[in-house]
Formats: sequence, C-alpha cells, structure tokens
Amino acid sequence: MHFVAESITDSRQDFRRALRSISRALEPGGQLLSSFMLGSTGYTVAGATFPAVALTRDGLLDEFAEAGFDVRHVEELPEGDHALPSPALHASAVSRRKPCPTGTCSAAPGDDHEERGRRTR
Repeated sequence: MHFVAESITDSRQDFRRALRSISRALEPGGQLLSSFMLGSTGYTVAGATFPAVALTRDGLLDEFAEAGFDVRHVEELPEGDHALPSPALHASAVSRRKPCPTGTCSAAPGDDHEERGRRTR
C-alpha cells in the first residue's frame, strides 16, 4: 500500500478506520509493506485537489500499533530524496491479530474474537 491510506481523507478518524480495515483483511501474521507522505495536507493533480491526513513519524507508528500491527522496519525519506512534495516514510509491519480459535470468527485486531455475538478469548 503506497501513498493511499493517508490520501483518502483529511479525517484522522477515517484514516484510523482504514488502517483497522487493512489489519482485518490480512491473515494473522500477514505482512504489510507501505509508504506514507509525512506532513501532507493534500495535493493537486490536473486541477483536482485530493485531501490527506497530516501524519508525523511518531503519530503514524502509534496509529499502526492501535490498528493491530507490529512495525518491523521504518525508513524515513527526507524531502527532495524522491518525487513527492513532502517527506515520506516506508514501513514494514506485521498483523498481530491472533488466529480464530474456532475458524468461524470475524476477528478484529487484538486477542479477542467475535463469534456469533459473543466474545471469546
């Protein structure tokens, strides 16, 4: 996922929801390779303006943790080292979601699982 999640909205709540959805879409232990623009508040392409959530390195790492990821590698690219108008961050993360004990869960990040309306551990 490269330069997508922070550019779908200017709402931090929507950004968090997107990261949680990505975490749920991965198999437990699944890997995510991603890139994010840091500090961007949006950009314009061919006259169309696109929003962005202004992220910081530490804030993004906190968002990853809250969404259920363990970040394994981070590389920050300063402005001017790439084609983007702002600094960027590449991150490699692993979903820490636990396997469903029964195989019938709609698991969310963390240790708990939802199964037919009841919580199991």
